[in-house]
Amino acid sequence: VAAAVALTVWIDGSIHGLTLSLGTGIIALGLDFGLHSCHNTEWKGVWKANLFGLLTTFAGLLAVSLSSIPLMRQMMMFASLGLL
Repeated sequence: VAAAVALTVWIDGSIHGLTLSLGTGIIALGLDFGLHSCHNTEWKGVWKANLFGLLTTFAGLLAVSLSSIPLMRQMMMFASLGLL
């Protein structure tokens, strides 16, 4: 999260409070992908499922980042950086 905050401030010059509050929840999805991998070691398809989940999340974030609302663009950039 700290790296996503630093990169967002570096790119945009500042970060909105709503970006911090809502964007952090989106980054929690990345933690969910990792937890599935750690606790489902006997199912070999977990990595494939996590990869498709990550790709569809990025596709959704990309679609919303094309918005004309600057706050939405910043939130989606923050979430994308946090998932990386």
